[in-house]
Amino acid sequence: MCNTVIIDDEQSGRQMLQALIEKYFAQQVNVVATAESVAQGAEAIRHHQPDLVFLDIEMPEASGFELFDRVKLSFEVIFVTAFSEYAIKAFKVNAIDYLLKPLDATEFRLAVNKAISRIKEKSPAQAPLVEWLKGFSKSSKIGLPLSDGSLFIDVNEIVRCESSSNYTNIYLDDGKHYLICRTLKEVEESLSGYKFLRVHRSHLINVNKVSMFSKNDGGMIILSDHSKVPINRQGREAIENLLNSF
Repeated sequence: MCNTVIIDDEQSGRQMLQALIEKYFAQQVNVVATAESVAQGAEAIRHHQPDLVFLDIEMPEASGFELFDRVKLSFEVIFVTAFSEYAIKAFKVNAIDYLLKPLDATEFRLAVNKAISRIKEKSPAQAPLVEWLKGFSKSSKIGLPLSDGSLFIDVNEIVRCESSSNYTNIYLDDGKHYLICRTLKEVEESLSGYKFLRVHRSHLINVNKVSMFSKNDGGMIILSDHSKVPINRQGREAIENLLNSF
């Protein structure tokens, strides 16, 4: 989930952006704060450390460009303004895009998708959240990057992980689950030092949580939380090899 701050002096502008985000990116973008001035926006950025900022330019107290004199540019920027003459200056600060009001839904979606891609490509050193599952090789504690911070849990609390496009649902043994901004492949690589097994294109399971293996319907795993996970041929072979090792 990409944390976002919206800075626009007009309430209608803030509401429009929130509505578009909710309509097209509800599972990918989380608006953590809105601000009606550069001063408020700078405070929100310092507090929330967002991944993405939607920024108006012409505002009563200060120009949107003055924001960069007040905070470190550690986030992606999409300018949203009614004025076209600032485009060149906007791209000098490496902005993702420069959208003109009234917003075009197609252009908005392209800009946000571009921002999400760039955020994912950032190196861990640049990421604003705690680096996930790094430096824990001697510990069973890991950190899950959530929209409002990181949740630290014991690895064995994880029952299974399920792919959701470029995101992954992490299911815990207390019945809770969390959607994190990582692909299942990234999760699998991060958990490679623990007892997790990829049994299906979309499923990674904690071997310690397996309750039953059924060969019916092509093969299925039943886990400790009573969830049923399909398995492919490779997963079936891996499970059978695991059972044969006992």
